[in-house]
Amino acid sequence: MKKLVFITLFISFLKVEAQSIHYNLRMPKPQNHYFEVEMVLTDFKEKQIDLKLPVWAPGSYLVREFSKNINLVKAYDQKGNLMELDKKTKNSWSLKIHGEKKIVVKYEVYAFELSVRTSFLDLSHGFVSGSGVFMYAESYQNNKGTLDIFPYSTFAKITTALPKSLIPEKIGGVEKFTFEDYDQLVDCPIEIGNQVVFDFMASGVKHTVAMYGEGNYDIPSLKKDMTKIIEAETAVFGENPNKEYVFIVHNVVDGQGGLEHKNSATLSVNRWTYATPKNIDFLNLVAHEYFHLWNVKRIRPIELGPFDYSQENYTSLLWVMEGFTSYYDELILRRTGHYSQEEFLNKLQSSINYVEGSVGARVQPVAHASFDAWVKAYRPTENSSNTSMTYYSRGSILAAIFDVMIINNSKGKEGLDAFLKHLYTKFHKGLNRGFSDVEFKIELEKFVGKDLTDFYKKYINGTEILPYAEIFDKVGLTVKDLTSFSPSFGATCRQEGGNVIVKSIRAGSCAEDAGLSVGDEIIGCNSYRVDQGMLDGMINSLTIGETAELLVARDENLFTENQHLNLKNKRTRNMRQSITIGCVKFTFLTLFLNFSFVINGQEKYLNVQIPPVDNYNWYSSNECEPSIAINPFRPNEMAAGSIIAGYHYSSDSGKTWQSKELKSPYGVWGDPVVCYDSKGRLYYFHLANYTKTSWIDRIVCQTSDKIQGQFSTGSFPKPNGTKAQDKHWVVIDPISDVVYMTWTQFDAYASPDPKDSSFIMFSKSIDRGVSWTDPVRISNYGGDCLDKDNTVEGAVPALGKNGEIYVAWSGPRGLVFQKSLDYGKTWLKKERTISKHPGGWEFSIPGMDRANGLPFLVSDMSEGKNSGTLYLNWADQKNGK
Repeated sequence: MKKLVFITLFISFLKVEAQSIHYNLRMPKPQNHYFEVEMVLTDFKEKQIDLKLPVWAPGSYLVREFSKNINLVKAYDQKGNLMELDKKTKNSWSLKIHGEKKIVVKYEVYAFELSVRTSFLDLSHGFVSGSGVFMYAESYQNNKGTLDIFPYSTFAKITTALPKSLIPEKIGGVEKFTFEDYDQLVDCPIEIGNQVVFDFMASGVKHTVAMYGEGNYDIPSLKKDMTKIIEAETAVFGENPNKEYVFIVHNVVDGQGGLEHKNSATLSVNRWTYATPKNIDFLNLVAHEYFHLWNVKRIRPIELGPFDYSQENYTSLLWVMEGFTSYYDELILRRTGHYSQEEFLNKLQSSINYVEGSVGARVQPVAHASFDAWVKAYRPTENSSNTSMTYYSRGSILAAIFDVMIINNSKGKEGLDAFLKHLYTKFHKGLNRGFSDVEFKIELEKFVGKDLTDFYKKYINGTEILPYAEIFDKVGLTVKDLTSFSPSFGATCRQEGGNVIVKSIRAGSCAEDAGLSVGDEIIGCNSYRVDQGMLDGMINSLTIGETAELLVARDENLFTENQHLNLKNKRTRNMRQSITIGCVKFTFLTLFLNFSFVINGQEKYLNVQIPPVDNYNWYSSNECEPSIAINPFRPNEMAAGSIIAGYHYSSDSGKTWQSKELKSPYGVWGDPVVCYDSKGRLYYFHLANYTKTSWIDRIVCQTSDKIQGQFSTGSFPKPNGTKAQDKHWVVIDPISDVVYMTWTQFDAYASPDPKDSSFIMFSKSIDRGVSWTDPVRISNYGGDCLDKDNTVEGAVPALGKNGEIYVAWSGPRGLVFQKSLDYGKTWLKKERTISKHPGGWEFSIPGMDRANGLPFLVSDMSEGKNSGTLYLNWADQKNGK
């Protein structure tokens, strides 16, 4: 059997080899920056073979003319005889075939531009971006092939996502790789040198990271943070299509950028970027490029694959490919806890202000910006800001808009995640192709629930300002437009040596009206010689209507007053140009996104009385122990609970409320705890009053996916006979949605018998409240059952960022602390006393029916300086009642 398998594999290998193309890559003298490439073609039937080198790198939309780096292109037959090679265009060659069975094409590639889209070679390392190195034969483009890499003698490692050959990995220092077609070959960048390499598993995928260059990175921290990002992004689509993935990271002095591939990415960062707060610059780049393995490499416009490497591949949907990805690189960091909610909203606010404050946003629609990326986005001029806009930022804003639209249309059941997953399932997995502009719009309309023709006309194919306030209000975000008119010079200048040089002129500004041009040197202002700082100060001190006189030099000519600025008259001299600050023709849009109520432009705090439950007499005289929560998925929705079975809800951020009685087949008996998970599911926990068993013998969890409160029947941790279960509290992991609950178990509630005890219990649900683990006792020391100071009560759980669960409660030993470092599997053998509790936790306050001094515990799960800090508060009677 083993012999049969070996023979089958060998025959199959020979067959593939006979129909394939083979490359050899050498680097004998890295100091001269040349790769040597051999392309071996066999088994051809054509009478002419056309060879080409791509003009662009997929993911980077610019014709880069890679053929400028190609030298000494020659072709040989199987006997080593030189063949006639005819160059047809800047990047193509033609070979006439006269019975040859094998052709070897040799050439050199100059590689000395270190970026994520170009190749580089020196004595420190080599980097291969395939589209600028490997030619292709048009008739072989879809064929399988092999690549042999001959590393320089001091280079010990090769890192790439290309599959390794089935034959031994190294023969005489050569490493062998395979590829399914030319697309795969050039889609797998190659790092060759002595890079630091480490691996980690995330979402069931092996991830390899190759670090070139010195940097202040910490590998354990990177593994942890990158794992969070990968798992959060995989959760969007429900699966990760790769078995292995490679990050090639270049830590350099002046690097910032990335380029996506199907199962790898190249990142270029400043080597000290890891010292920035929360590594956020690097992690943002990781989140962006990794999200591309779905959005653009698999979810894509039909124009972006299969590629035409010989010319531009135009699409009007880069605002989706790059813009949506830019939205998610921030959103994912919010979901992983690297951004707070405020930080995430500030990022969105900054994008809006940047886009709407630019002149180009009123000139170039985002669809046109996508289409013209080849000639505008990647080839900016000093006038680009006046005529173009970035599809990254505008696209990210549109992603946020569509996210809100889908949330609103589905009543919170779905968001943009669901739409992207739908595109992935239908077009990539189902049809195995990209989509047209029309198909994309049709699918999007299904999710937003309305025709988008007018929206497209105004905001995608047009340049109107988006209706931010109207849209964001649907999810409880208030947008306050603080657009104001202020004096502006309209020229951007830069100090170059001792000269102040104009670098850009804003269209419609007074600088443009005055006749200033890019490249002008500003020598003086109001009869004073100026440098950059002095010029800024003098201009900023002016008010509307004031005039400044500038002494300007252009092409070594000085312009003075009494003459008009005439670009064609090079003999004009000694002219002083007047510039009037005023008549401002543009505004900078400032938006504040917040959860505050805004009335007449002033923030107010509203006291709203929640109505009682109709026809529920017990409630009317015992309104106490309220619990309230805000839906993170739909922030305008709020839910609350009160003794004994009150459920209250608001769909307008708490301005108005409705109330109803919560019902359960197990009975409802107070101690409400209301909370939400990250997907907007509402949980209402309460004590039971089950007539078939014992009073409060279980703690019931009822869930609802609708704010109106269509609750489930309920689930609960396993009861323990007739023992009472009381004083529970809950915390939900914001990433995994695992639910953790702690509470007090009484052998017999209110029993004075010293043999009866109270203990703290723990259980969790990993399926969003459907089922629960068997309860575990986590308190070694118990208390009595009198429901007073010597009873252990008030157990409140808090989460750490790495599986820690912390619990604090009060009892006869004072305030005590317990913890688990493995998601609740194991706990400290004995809880620790952290403070005395003077006067105990049970006391009364005049005018308040029940007032306990039980503790409350929270953990800082942010990435700030206090990350991981635990905060505990309580009330005591050390100063008397």
